[in-house]
Amino acid sequence: MKSKWYSHLKESEEVEEFKQRIKLATPVLERLTKILDEKLTTANANSTDQYEQAAWAYKQADLNGYNRAINDVLKYLEDK
Repeated sequence: MKSKWYSHLKESEEVEEFKQRIKLATPVLERLTKILDEKLTTANANSTDQYEQAAWAYKQADLNGYNRAINDVLKYLEDK
């Protein structure tokens, strides 16, 4: 589990309690992971259509940022 999940807590008891809450939320977090994976797949599947537009570079930069943000969230969901 990434320490960022509980880095806001100071007491070891609070950390352990929070870790337990994360474990209990596993079904919800797994569903969120699937939703985000689907969003990545969908966004990237449509990206080649942009090259016909004059502003394709801006749209590609936006897509790259979108993908990076989703991947950042997915990193925290990997090792719940």
